[in-house]
Amino acid sequence: MIEAIKVTRRLDKGRLSLPRDFREAAGFDPFQEVSVALADFEGEKVFIIAKRKEEPK
Repeated sequence: MIEAIKVTRRLDKGRLSLPRDFREAAGFDPFQEVSVALADFEGEKVFIIAKRKEEPK
């Protein structure tokens, strides 16, 4: 996988908004930080949305 773009947004607070059923299926909290990546998959551009790992304090 080649990563082209990666940003971090808060769900439903920034520019990224996912339908509630998608969030629930993925186990995301409404304001959880996520990583968003753009990748090439079988010749198509796709977004990958993943939970951010908690940084040790």
